[in-house]
Amino acid sequence: YWFPLVGSMAFLYPNTAHQPFDDVRVRKAVSMGIDRPKIVDVAMYGYTRPADGTGLTDAYAAWRDPTLAARPWVRKDVDAANALLDEGGYARGSDGIRRTHDGRPFRFDVEVVNGWSDWVRAGHVIAQDLKALGFDVKLRTYEFGAWYTRLGRGEFDLSIAWSVEGPNPYGFYRWLMSGRTVRPLGEMAGGNWHRFGDARTDELLARFEVTDDAAQQHEIVRQIEARFVELAPAIPLFPNPAWGVFSTRRFEGFPSAEHPYASLSPHREP
Repeated sequence: YWFPLVGSMAFLYPNTAHQPFDDVRVRKAVSMGIDRPKIVDVAMYGYTRPADGTGLTDAYAAWRDPTLAARPWVRKDVDAANALLDEGGYARGSDGIRRTHDGRPFRFDVEVVNGWSDWVRAGHVIAQDLKALGFDVKLRTYEFGAWYTRLGRGEFDLSIAWSVEGPNPYGFYRWLMSGRTVRPLGEMAGGNWHRFGDARTDELLARFEVTDDAAQQHEIVRQIEARFVELAPAIPLFPNPAWGVFSTRRFEGFPSAEHPYASLSPHREP
């Protein structure tokens, strides 16, 4: 078997069209409240690694800025997370639950597909972790069709889902941060389920579209990575492995860690 980390990124998507997830401080606090190494160990049996600050999987290793990857907003730091929430004016009530600016308690569901046992276990870890920040979070599972409809229409607060893939990070970041991919709540979206748009990212994506100069492309992506780190539009959890198994009883020469000429999974591009 060979499980390279070139699948999509598993994200916790905060619906930025809903308060308080329109506040970057809340999104970063949620991220810093999550114990990713525990998720990797408990939910994924160690077959992956915690996400880094860029949110990029190993499929885009050549594009990753190591300085931005090392930013601490994706590492558990409950004190820093609580400080961000305090700074944002999200005070705790007498019950210990934080309040939004309009006085509502921070009570939210983490939504995930019923039967996807790895993501369900990840959701349990997240819900437990966020209690330390004054969030009352519960895991809620749905059958795939109902879950995907809620995700696509923006009828959620927090949901675990995948990322858009492509031959370079252009499509990945476009569907995370481009205003051109934002659909109104209630209208089915094929990506950008969290409804986030950034004008500066759109400018950078437009520059990427009209150059075939590799050095310029890498510099543009580095700037987009910096916007991602600054704005935290979605919360990366871990790269999904590209699962694959093979038998050498009749044939040899399959892709492997020793000979990684392609992905082993036959349904994957190219």
